[in-house]
Amino acid sequence: MSMMRCRNCGHSSDAHATSPTNPHGDCVSCGCTRLTLPDPAVREARKREWLATCEFLTLKRGWVKTPELRVKAMGHGGALLLAVREGKRAVLAPRARVAQIRVTLTPIRSSRSRRGTEPALQ
Repeated sequence: MSMMRCRNCGHSSDAHATSPTNPHGDCVSCGCTRLTLPDPAVREARKREWLATCEFLTLKRGWVKTPELRVKAMGHGGALLLAVREGKRAVLAPRARVAQIRVTLTPIRSSRSRRGTEPALQ
């Protein structure tokens, strides 16, 4: 697990630790006074669902298709990475050689209400 870092200065949260000589939690490295750590719940809420299908060209079996996968990621790059990882785990042997990969990504609309789509209150 990676160390939590301040969003303002980038130093680790240990640099902002309070002590008798540093009662306010100022950064020991640069003097930053605003320790703001990223909130994992906010990051999880920003992710959206993607529907992915993968095909792997193996040297022995030809094109191998995976079932449709649902992955949660913020962007298409992260969704692609997760889909390939899950697809390989689902249909291939642990050290199977893959020559090519085809991936199709489709974003799924989130259930969060969007501006203008909410029913009017009466």
